[in-house]
Amino acid sequence: MEESTNLASGFHLAGFRHVIAGLWSLADRIAASTAKGFYAALTFPTAADTAAALNRIAGELRDEAPDHPELWAPLIHSGP
Repeated sequence: MEESTNLASGFHLAGFRHVIAGLWSLADRIAASTAKGFYAALTFPTAADTAAALNRIAGELRDEAPDHPELWAPLIHSGP
């Protein structure tokens, strides 16, 4: 009862093992290109490398715009 609930934890409660979330809003262009790159980096049929795939995509965004952390810093992985 005393734990905070957010969108990522809500997805965990709904049964999702890995959740990719943002700490604040992203520009639509950045969100779309991040999602596209993330799913391209993810290996199927398992999602075991979800955190590594997100880390790689966030690193690419950071390399492209190191002076604009609002573009890459809000991306988080929640899960095992």
